[in-house]
Amino acid sequence: MPKPHSTGCFIELMCYKYLRMEEVKSRASGSIQRNLFVPLVILLVPILLIQGYFYYDLFRTRRATELQANLELARAVGVAFNSFVQDLLHQQISIAITATASPPLSTQDLTKVLSRSAGYYTCVRSFSWVDPKGRVLASSSPELIGMELSKKDYILEIESGREWALSNLFLSDATGEPIFSISHCVRNAQGSILGMVVATVRAGGLQEVLSIERAKNAGVSLVDRNGMVVATYPAKEFTWEQRNWLERYPRKVEEAITGTELATTVTLGTGKKRLVGVAPIPSLGWIAAASRAEEDAMGAITANLVTHGTLFLAVTLAAFGTALALYRTISASISILRKQTLALGRGKIGNLAIASGPSEIKDLAEAFNKMAEKVRIRELALRNSEERFRCFMDNSPCIAWIKDADGRYMYLNKTFEDRFGVRLEEWQGKTDFEVWPAGIAEQYWKNDKAVLDSGRPVEVMEDAVNPDGGLGTWWNFKFPFQDASERKYVGGIGLDLTERRRAEAAVRESEERLRNVLENMPVMMDALDEEANIIVWNRECERVTGYSSKEIVGNPRSLEMLYPDAEYRERMMAELIDLGFDFRERRYTLTCKDGRKKTISWSNISARAPIPGWHTWGVGVDITDLLLAEEALRESETKFRLIAENTADMISQHDPDGRILYASPSAVRILGYELEELIGSTPEIATPKDELSIARRAIRQAVDKGADRFRIQHRMRRKDGSIIWVETNGSLLYDQDCKLRQFQCLVRDMTERIRMEESLRESEERFRILAEKSLVGVYLIQDDLFRYVNPAFAQVHGYKCEEMIDRVRPGESIIPEDREAVMDAISRRISGEVNADQREFRIKRKDGAIREVEIYGTRVVHKDHPAILGTLIDITERKRMENELRLARDELENRVRERTEELALRNKELENFTFVAAHDLQEPLRKIQTFGDLVLNYAGSMNGQALDYVGRMRETALRMQEVLRSLLTYSRLTSKAEPFERVNLTKVAMEAVTDLELQIQEANAAVEIEKLPEIEADAGQMRQLFQNLLGNGLKFRREGEPPRVRVYAKCEQNDLGGECKIYFEDNGIGFEEKYLDKIFQPFQRLHGRKEYPGTGIGLAVCSKIVDRHHGTITASSAIGKGSTFIVTLPARQAGFDREMRFLAE
Repeated sequence: MPKPHSTGCFIELMCYKYLRMEEVKSRASGSIQRNLFVPLVILLVPILLIQGYFYYDLFRTRRATELQANLELARAVGVAFNSFVQDLLHQQISIAITATASPPLSTQDLTKVLSRSAGYYTCVRSFSWVDPKGRVLASSSPELIGMELSKKDYILEIESGREWALSNLFLSDATGEPIFSISHCVRNAQGSILGMVVATVRAGGLQEVLSIERAKNAGVSLVDRNGMVVATYPAKEFTWEQRNWLERYPRKVEEAITGTELATTVTLGTGKKRLVGVAPIPSLGWIAAASRAEEDAMGAITANLVTHGTLFLAVTLAAFGTALALYRTISASISILRKQTLALGRGKIGNLAIASGPSEIKDLAEAFNKMAEKVRIRELALRNSEERFRCFMDNSPCIAWIKDADGRYMYLNKTFEDRFGVRLEEWQGKTDFEVWPAGIAEQYWKNDKAVLDSGRPVEVMEDAVNPDGGLGTWWNFKFPFQDASERKYVGGIGLDLTERRRAEAAVRESEERLRNVLENMPVMMDALDEEANIIVWNRECERVTGYSSKEIVGNPRSLEMLYPDAEYRERMMAELIDLGFDFRERRYTLTCKDGRKKTISWSNISARAPIPGWHTWGVGVDITDLLLAEEALRESETKFRLIAENTADMISQHDPDGRILYASPSAVRILGYELEELIGSTPEIATPKDELSIARRAIRQAVDKGADRFRIQHRMRRKDGSIIWVETNGSLLYDQDCKLRQFQCLVRDMTERIRMEESLRESEERFRILAEKSLVGVYLIQDDLFRYVNPAFAQVHGYKCEEMIDRVRPGESIIPEDREAVMDAISRRISGEVNADQREFRIKRKDGAIREVEIYGTRVVHKDHPAILGTLIDITERKRMENELRLARDELENRVRERTEELALRNKELENFTFVAAHDLQEPLRKIQTFGDLVLNYAGSMNGQALDYVGRMRETALRMQEVLRSLLTYSRLTSKAEPFERVNLTKVAMEAVTDLELQIQEANAAVEIEKLPEIEADAGQMRQLFQNLLGNGLKFRREGEPPRVRVYAKCEQNDLGGECKIYFEDNGIGFEEKYLDKIFQPFQRLHGRKEYPGTGIGLAVCSKIVDRHHGTITASSAIGKGSTFIVTLPARQAGFDREMRFLAE
């Protein structure tokens, strides 16, 4: 029997359990309001965020659509203006051909041609013919004749080599209005300008070119290369300063001028914004712009979104308030339940009454009252009766037993008896070996003995034989105790785990199946532990990311690998924590192993369905391709909407009777009717009866043939009664019975095109007349055939025009030697590799005669195919004259060469004579000098006059010796010249200073030598050059002022190695520069010999030395301010040394 105090312990245990229940209930009640309120907030906030994002996306999409529409319109404006410029250029070519035709037109006739051409264009102010010097010779505006245009930028562009030029906007000198010009030049075969055609265009007259109707507060503009607004549609008045968009919007305009398309928002000076599309016109350098007021473009959708948002917010807040009111009732009932539970914990037992609240709360209150009554009864039973305790043990789901120290059974509870089908009377006093199989008994005995020996309780898993002979598994708790006599016993309680083990095995099997499903299911699944490490990574995750399970599971850097952007990763994890790991379809972008980005839609219900060992888990679907498909679908829908709503052509839908079901906005511009007037009306509203019959007949014929398309050109009547020409392309839609269900039409206004085609035919007729009368051959080559030749071209080839057109190939008339090069040039022009070409070659006429021709051809498009249009001139006579001139020139060059060789021989003889004469004359002079000295020895017998004669004779002899020495020095410059070598001029200058050291000291002079370059030269002659020039600086000094001489150099590089200028500066007496040529001639002096001694040969020697080195020498000077001699020498003397050696020999 258990000891009495065991009952008290059990009662204390029960009280403790009840107190714990009170704490749990208190915490649950305290958090129920929060738990009820939080789901409402979690539900409300995402809905508001999603709705807000939806509204924002609608607004942004509409804005992007408007910007793209402006950009497309700007491109169309650029194409229209470029076509206008090309049309003017074609007209100018026609004028140029007429102006340069032979015989030339009179000024009066040329003025008529210019005036007639100006009349074709309402926006052209004048056409003028300008000579190569930039003077206007003829013009459709008489006031321009004689005007000088040579300084204009567009004329300078033509002179720089361009064929045509488009000027920027400028103010007219005559009227002051904004204008610009388009100029085209005509050149001869040598590339010289024969004349220019200048078209002056009024900026305000471009309305027809830019006439694109748009909604209110919308328009288009043209801007030149300087960022000046040339024209707008609708027309606006601007001051010159207001036209300068480059100053107002510098960054955007500069980007557009450099070739970048823009779709952006511009804030005006008034603070209002405009949606602007800007497109460059690459071939012209200008830009076209289209814009619309943002408030007009976005006003409708903004008002619609505000209305929808207000209504949605009101409904959402109303639903939220209703839910809060319902939750307050539940909260109040749970609060009452909490108070009663706390009272029960304090021992105050009473009935719990719930007046209101859900039925579940009332059931809980009733259950609580019953539980309280049971607790009270059980507490009394445990406190007063040990028998009740026995009943409790007997009714316990656990088996219980007591054995003595020898292992004999002393007690079995009723559960034990019932479970194994035994009675205490049968087992009492028996051991395990007597009632259990030997193996099981041995296991029991060992465990019991271990409890007795250790004196501590143990928990063991033991097997037992069931009454049906099966083997069960039991969890047994065995503990030692003693009675009052200190006899030892082993007590135990056991719980049958057989079914639990089976269930655990089933669970393990189920988990394995689940793991296989998770591993192979077509969606991604992962799980994280509490340290944010990935512990589950299925095969779909491996397929999508490229990372294997080995690379991810357990890797602490796995999240960094998948989400390398730290900021993005931290923001994502914080968002998941805020959501409490309970969300649906949250999109996050991860980085795959190969670097690709993929968007995954994740869902997580781990908060609602936790899995042991997993802190959180989720499933995901790769929606990258889906997002791309959605984006492509949106782009397709946007493009279709843009085409339908913004195309210049009218799109309409009709029922089988022709009734209009839909018309695009362009119908308003084409027909003049509002859409409300057109939709639902019959075709008669805008189609004359006779034209309507044509359309119905075409539809009927297409239906009869089972065709799905038809095309007709017919007339339509606008609302104002005017008739327009249109081209209708229709698509027929049939039902299942092949009956016409609906047809759609694309209607294009052809009125302007038909007018332009007529104008083009007239222009072509004028060109044909000019070409037929021109003396210059004109041709058109296409598909390797002459498609057109004028009479002059056919005459050069010896054919008639009809014999060549569409019959003769270009290569047939070219002689074989020139054919390959000419045909290659034609092929390159046709392919667009070269746009224009000028070439001379020989042809063979029909009669066999050979003629030399010069052609000029340019690539054009004729009937939608490339062709070559050009001119031909017969240059046979010119070539004959050039050959005669070349022969005469060669003969003259031979005569000059022979004369040069003869002069060189005579110069050589003259130098030899000079050297011999000077050398032979020195001997008589020495004898005169010697006899003069002897005469002076007898001076005592001579009178004063005789002595004077002898002195004058000796001075004359000395002077004659100096002259002869100078002549020898001058002649040796070529006869005794040394080969060129690298010479350091600084070293040469210092040696010359050393040679003149005595003169420098006597004159108390200062000589400054700066660093000089190294050049190829004759070192001895360079030293003589420096001595002479430095000596001049010392000799020709001013009285009372010490001479100063400075030598420095400046060098420049070029393809031949460069050249060096050496400057010799002095502060001497100077000279007048009018004698500059005289001072470098032999024996020429500017001063008397008494003032400054010398022969006058020094500077001539310097000039000779410089000439031999292929340089120059000059000087700058002023009386009393000194002189500067400038010697220019090449740094290299390539090829000259060999020539000097030849001359020396």
